[in-house]
This record gives sequence, C-alpha cells and structure tokens, in this order.
Amino acid sequence: MASGIVMESDTLSPNLKTFPPKVESAIDAAFYVHSLRTEGWMRDNAPWQDQTGNARNGLRARPDVGGATKVIWVYHTVPYGIWLEVRWDGRFAIIGPTVRVQGRALMTYLRNLFGRVL
Repeated sequence: MASGIVMESDTLSPNLKTFPPKVESAIDAAFYVHSLRTEGWMRDNAPWQDQTGNARNGLRARPDVGGATKVIWVYHTVPYGIWLEVRWDGRFAIIGPTVRVQGRALMTYLRNLFGRVL
C-alpha cells in the first residue's frame, strides 16, 4: 500500500496564478489611500501663515500606478508655490518634508503588508 499525500483537487496552482494581480491591486490601493493621507498631511503641516488659503488648498498628492513604477506626485497648484519651497532657505517648504515623512510611512505600510505574505 502506497503512502503519501493524496490530492483530490489542485487548489494551489489556480491560487498562484491569481497572486500577482492581487499583489498589484493591493499595492495600487495602498498608493491611492496614501495619496489622500499625504495631501491631508501637507495641508495640516504647511509651515506658512495663510494670507488667502490658496497655497494650502492648492497642495495636491496624486497617485500614478499605471505601470510597473508606482508614484505619488506631490505638488503646488499656485504659481508661487515654487517660491514657498526654495526662498528663505526653504523655511516654508512642504514638498521635501512631505516626501520624507510620508514616503517612510508608505514604505512601512508596504513592508508590513508583505511581511504577512512572504
């Protein structure tokens, strides 16, 4: 009599085939959710005093997950946003600090997500 594992049906192969699209979808979802958090963080932490509110309301974070490279674009929509970033030795900058803080937060989230899978 032979001993060993008897498989009545193969459930592993179909699940392995669907794994890469599920991973891609989870990464895309993380970027979408985190872009909303990033935009809110920028608005809450912008270091300048509002004169009109236009600069603060014009801070944006948009995900770009169309291909293999995933990006969250952070930017100003007001024409003088560049001066908030570079003038006075960056005293009023928000883009650089946002990339540092929110980039780390996103990478920590992804590490934790994949730490459960791998």
